[in-house]
Amino acid sequence: MNIINDSIVSKLLPFVDAQNEGTSSIRLLGWTLDENLFKSGDIYTSQLCRLWLTYEHQGARSSRSFFVKIPINSPAFEIFKTMGSYDEEIIVYTKILPAIYQFEKEHFTPRLYYSDEQNKTLVLEDLSQSGFKCIARRDQLDFEHCYHALRSLAKLHGLSAVVGNKNPEILHWMKYQPEKSGDPEFHKSVMDRIPMYIDSLSEDIKQKYPDQVLALRNLSWSDVVEDYLRTGPHNFCVFGHGDFWTNNIMFKYNDTSNAIVQNVRLIDFQFGHWGNPAVDIIHFAITSMRFEVYQEYFNELLRVYVDTLNEILVKYDCPTYSMELLLRDIAERYRYACLVFTCILPVNLAVSDERGNVEKGDSSEQQAPDDAWTKALKRSYKEQLYIDVSTKWLLHFIDRGFLHTVQKEPEGEK
Repeated sequence: MNIINDSIVSKLLPFVDAQNEGTSSIRLLGWTLDENLFKSGDIYTSQLCRLWLTYEHQGARSSRSFFVKIPINSPAFEIFKTMGSYDEEIIVYTKILPAIYQFEKEHFTPRLYYSDEQNKTLVLEDLSQSGFKCIARRDQLDFEHCYHALRSLAKLHGLSAVVGNKNPEILHWMKYQPEKSGDPEFHKSVMDRIPMYIDSLSEDIKQKYPDQVLALRNLSWSDVVEDYLRTGPHNFCVFGHGDFWTNNIMFKYNDTSNAIVQNVRLIDFQFGHWGNPAVDIIHFAITSMRFEVYQEYFNELLRVYVDTLNEILVKYDCPTYSMELLLRDIAERYRYACLVFTCILPVNLAVSDERGNVEKGDSSEQQAPDDAWTKALKRSYKEQLYIDVSTKWLLHFIDRGFLHTVQKEPEGEK
């Protein structure tokens, strides 16, 4: 990797000593880059590396690490580049988050130390050095973790709404751009996962709920985008994370059992957009929340979110957002929710090696990358954890009547 060089390292040198940031008396002794931090499949759109700087200050030798984030080296790179994902994250760190932190100084994201738009590179605070940890991707979250995650999401949403209210010129950085949602072939590749999901259903479910399965089969990309972009008559909008799930949340604990959460950091802002807050909450509930927690405590967690959100909005004299509106906004976006549990969740819950195959295509198989990718994806639908979780969500949606509308089968599809 030649993304990091002595010139970039020299720009980081003033930040290596947290107690003496900006001092010119720090002398660099050397630096190294650890490129193998994660197994294939544990990260998706980017490659993460740890950069170590060894330095001397007032005769004492010490070291500090930074996180380096660059585009992933896989066929998926072109998809995310076309979607503007890498540019999006640089804009978030250089434009949107600085505007947010003008109102509240306490960070709930990593600090940015360097960005390179040309090479799509970010050098960020290494949160692990402050005690923050990632949760295993397949371990869905209990009430304690959901509580603190949603409080942090409410801070992001609330402060971004304040920015939109006080500094509306910043909104052009936040608006969703349809041309960056991927090309039609990408849309088709996503929606083609729904038939894979239906094929994985038990015959008992298919026979018991034929109308609902048909409604699911007829879900279209335009349906999902409509749900994603709809703001509602109240027009309450926030900067949404866009990919708010376990992999993009880090937790810090005040005990050794990892049971009592002390603080949270939100990471990975490649899919953010200006829109309805329900989108992030739906995504989080389905991808990250234990279903039993959702069943028993969802409304309580939503109340925590709404209270935290409105505390910020009231503080800065901005219009508030009610629990009633949030519940309605969530219910109205059931088509987006269906996309999450049928098309996104199987990749999120796949075992690491298999998820790597889903992202890159299984190079061990002598076949075209697209065919290998499809085979790897189909295997992810057979993972028992995914089957168990997705079946609970399907039956829940059926029980709530979210799949009661049967659309006419598309012409030519029998």
